[in-house]
Amino acid sequence: MVDRIETKPCTNKIDLRLQTLITSPYAQQKLQLAGLINHRGQIITSNDYLRSLAQQKRQRREREAIKQEIVLRALKIDQNNPRGRRHQFEIVTQRAVNNNFEYLSRQYRKQSYGRRKSREKSAPGFLPTAENDGEQRIRVTSAYKRILKVNKDLPESDHEQNRIEPIQNEHSQKVLQCLLTPSSDPSEETTPPAPSPGKENIEAWIDQADSIPWDTRSSPNSISTVELQELLHQSQSIRVIRLEKSVENFIYILDGNVQISNVDKTKLRGLINFGFIFNDINDKICIEFITQIVNEQIIIIVSSTTMENLDQNIRNALQIHSVYVVDDIKDYSNDFDKIRGIYPNIVNVLDQLEKDIILFTYDLNTISSVPPSDTSDSTFAYIQVLKDILLETDEKTDLKKQMLDFCRYVYADNAIQLSFIDEFEHRFRPDEAVQWYLREETFLFKMLTRTFRIPEPDILFKLRFFIQYLHRQLKSNFSRTSTIVYCTQHISNDNFDIILKNQGGFLAFSQFLLTNKSKIRAKQQTTGLPFNKSEFKLVLFQMELGTTIPKIDIDTSHKEVLISAATIFRISNVKQINKEMPIVKLTSDNDVLKAIQEVTKNVREAARGSFPLLRMAKLMKQMEYIQHTEYFCLMLMDDPKAIENEAANLIVGGLFHTLGSFYYEQEQYDRALEQLENSLNVYLRIVPPNDIKLTPTYNNMGSIYHKQGLDKQALQFHMKAYDIQVKSSNPDPESIATYAGNIASVLVQQSKYSEAIPFLQHDLQIREQLHPNGNDINLAVKYHSLAGAQFAISKYTEALENYEQCLKIELKLHPKTHPTVAVTYYNIATTLEALEKLKEAIETIQKAIARLLLTKDTNDEDVQMYKEYEKSLRQKLSVKILCDTS
Repeated sequence: MVDRIETKPCTNKIDLRLQTLITSPYAQQKLQLAGLINHRGQIITSNDYLRSLAQQKRQRREREAIKQEIVLRALKIDQNNPRGRRHQFEIVTQRAVNNNFEYLSRQYRKQSYGRRKSREKSAPGFLPTAENDGEQRIRVTSAYKRILKVNKDLPESDHEQNRIEPIQNEHSQKVLQCLLTPSSDPSEETTPPAPSPGKENIEAWIDQADSIPWDTRSSPNSISTVELQELLHQSQSIRVIRLEKSVENFIYILDGNVQISNVDKTKLRGLINFGFIFNDINDKICIEFITQIVNEQIIIIVSSTTMENLDQNIRNALQIHSVYVVDDIKDYSNDFDKIRGIYPNIVNVLDQLEKDIILFTYDLNTISSVPPSDTSDSTFAYIQVLKDILLETDEKTDLKKQMLDFCRYVYADNAIQLSFIDEFEHRFRPDEAVQWYLREETFLFKMLTRTFRIPEPDILFKLRFFIQYLHRQLKSNFSRTSTIVYCTQHISNDNFDIILKNQGGFLAFSQFLLTNKSKIRAKQQTTGLPFNKSEFKLVLFQMELGTTIPKIDIDTSHKEVLISAATIFRISNVKQINKEMPIVKLTSDNDVLKAIQEVTKNVREAARGSFPLLRMAKLMKQMEYIQHTEYFCLMLMDDPKAIENEAANLIVGGLFHTLGSFYYEQEQYDRALEQLENSLNVYLRIVPPNDIKLTPTYNNMGSIYHKQGLDKQALQFHMKAYDIQVKSSNPDPESIATYAGNIASVLVQQSKYSEAIPFLQHDLQIREQLHPNGNDINLAVKYHSLAGAQFAISKYTEALENYEQCLKIELKLHPKTHPTVAVTYYNIATTLEALEKLKEAIETIQKAIARLLLTKDTNDEDVQMYKEYEKSLRQKLSVKILCDTS
């Protein structure tokens, strides 16, 4: 349930009716004798509480108060004209009410805290139900009040839950489950769209997106600080989670002091496609650029002078893989452990880098493992399902053209790699896929090793043409007997400890794996790890490959065997004798393949679809990869197979709806609205504009407009959702209640309380029918909202009845320590005060104070303010008694 923000009395606001009394000549003499006013007609009150506050806080309270002089001036205008005096009184009263609601709104925006989100549960073939807790809300209540601090320990039962919009069509119910916003208090903002995945995952998405605010261009020329800053600024609007055109494992940074010819620049680009030449590597922008890199490793080429003065932030950066120093001094020495070598010129550096880059790449191969008892590792399953989708045939798409167009785009201006791309286009044959992959200097090896390592599904999807032929060639190499192969790999000590604990579980290498049948040759293989060797362990993997495992013998004297990417192994045994190289024994056969089906079952079911692109979008949504979900959904909008498929349109519309909910929760309202508009456009391909399935989308668009302050548009969309449901032959009562509550929220925001009340009453009537026993705390919210609106238009008797109904439910369902019970008591007191039932008001505010004292100290600010309000009520009662006596 959406809890209400508590309110508290304003200690230094002067009651308007009391001001009317003290301006009456017949009462002034008696009030002066009683010591209640001075000779100027001003009320004498205790300011001890205000004096105890800090100066700034006291001044702010005084500014927020309704000034006595303004009230007196307004009331004394045209005193001889009773109608004129009454008119001025109404103006001041209404102004006080409006100002108070504005103040409450400001305080709400400051004090509202984010909703807690629960992870969406996966289910095959349709969008899963999402449950989350709502924001805290302001409720409409009496004019004379202030906001209590938000109680952050409210019980979970007091947060209204989002729910799934019921779908009338049976097929649609399986495919389309638009997320519906709950109703809310009319004084608060309209209920937000349905939630996206769990908070932890959402934060992970945001961290991932914000960690790379760069839209860089690969260029062999030097770049100035101003130019790089401009690139970084432009990248803020780019919806990618990597550097543009960076599709390899490495980035180079070249010191501008190193002399390099155009020929060598071309060769450097052929080795590493993406990089910059900095005139000053120690510049702040360069350091910031380095620290923002996530998916790549950086190769730095510097002069000896720059190396000696290299900034400590660069030295400590984990993104730096290796440093090549250009200097003709043979006895150059430096304690920086990432220095790969000292070379007399750039030509020698490039010759060495050409050899090293391959070793570095093989060392970046990532390994994932799960224990035997854990079948819930979604990331491990994700890699397997992603591989299955990539290998799925797609005869209606020109995969070769799609791949080559993408490669030419990312390797633009790279003469060496473009020549390889042209060669591939004209000379590639399916039976040469393995040979092409083993050409480690080409774009295919560089891109595939990176994209399988991270992994990056959008790039892998573009490379399906080659991946499928490579896998088919590996799979076609049938073997009647199992094969034992070996490979060495540097892995971190932590990763090795995990493998040690997961014995009996499963393990997978991310990339296509090059192994050796000779154990001795495998041990003799050197790797390119240049630093921090104490943090890594060189491990020998012994793998027994079953007859069905995709693999192929390489026709070389080294007896090498290439294994398909993401092959699953069982960890049979881990041996480590003294300080010798540890041996990890792995097996992969039919039994392992059957066992892994259980691990991947849930993710595989969630990613079911009629064609690969749709499956990719559903898989990204299941894994909560928000940027990739949006990427594939945008592709689906224009995909002919999706446009012609009704079920696919329902799924895509639901995915866009989920994206809109995510961006709403991140307060990116323009993007949220864009996604909901996409959702609506997709749905309109298969349903008319007044279809009941569209009401959640209309409603949530209204919520976004309301957040943006566009109440006219918000009211239009909320009314559209409401009217469609009401006029439907099979309406959903709970949806009608929700939309009625949201309409009331907008109207209250516009101070149109009379117009809001019918919708509040409709909302309440439906809730009463749904919960006839009154055992739903949401009913208390609805009663309270209606009472607040009635109070605002001076319908005090009706307001009191609804406040009492609210209190009755709260006393029944809330614990004694719950804060809103005290708030409700207070609002009842203000209503009784308006009805001039001062004794009952005093008794009620005493109950509110007693409730507060159950959880707060006597000196607490809230308790003191409630006591000040009680004091003002007693003062008013004394004045009334004096007047009655006179």
